[in-house]
Amino acid sequence: MRANEIFDVIEEVPLTPGQLVEVLPSESGISGEALHLHPEEHQEAFLEADIREVILEGDELVFAVELEEPLEGDVKVKAWVMGYRFDTPFEDMPKLFLDLSGADYKVYDHGEQLPADAIAVTVSPLRSEVRIPLPLLGDPERVMMSAQTHKEDIPLDNIPWVFLVLPSDN
Repeated sequence: MRANEIFDVIEEVPLTPGQLVEVLPSESGISGEALHLHPEEHQEAFLEADIREVILEGDELVFAVELEEPLEGDVKVKAWVMGYRFDTPFEDMPKLFLDLSGADYKVYDHGEQLPADAIAVTVSPLRSEVRIPLPLLGDPERVMMSAQTHKEDIPLDNIPWVFLVLPSDN
């Protein structure tokens, strides 16, 4: 069982400019008997991020993941990030899909590919960071995000939906 079980209550995470917030600490990951559902040769791939953090820096939302040990092989991340405003119909707000790998990334909004420089991505063996400008998300009051990591067809980690509340002056 994970801390993000489908029946769990999703709490809103308030963001203050410049204040780092850790979301979903590493003890929420796959371990114990659940790990043994995967073939033994793939179990070492289930290293979960030790730190997952988000920070609001100026007009950018910054998501970062840090690991104690680098993941080996071609690990890919799929992430969904959506803005929400009370004064705008949800279907009119941007809905970003990020397809990330160590060598490349693509960004989509409502299924349409955006230029690569729409966001900034930096990747190192132990830290990965994604910077998303708030205007790209429709200058939201809230942000919803989720992500999945996988190696080939083997799922590594699933970050459930996180609801971030931005300061009212954004």
